[in-house]
Amino acid sequence: MDTIKRWKQERRLFVVSITVLAIIFYLALPLSLSVIPDTMNKPAIANVSWAWIYAFMQVLMTWLIGWVYWIKAKQLDKLVDRIKQEEAE
Repeated sequence: MDTIKRWKQERRLFVVSITVLAIIFYLALPLSLSVIPDTMNKPAIANVSWAWIYAFMQVLMTWLIGWVYWIKAKQLDKLVDRIKQEEAE
């Protein structure tokens, strides 16, 4: 029973934290474009503006979130296997 509680707590903590992080990260681009458009449109590297760099970082962040989720899902699957073993005993 403790394993089930642990699984639920870990899953909830992970899902809530990654969701909050993603929402903040993805909403920061439109907010920064509306609040500080001059800064976001300035060239950062060569002729690429900060807005384009941030947009590209969102693609990388999507891949990173997917990778972290994959790793966490493997860990949670191990807990589920333990729960199944406990139930079988």
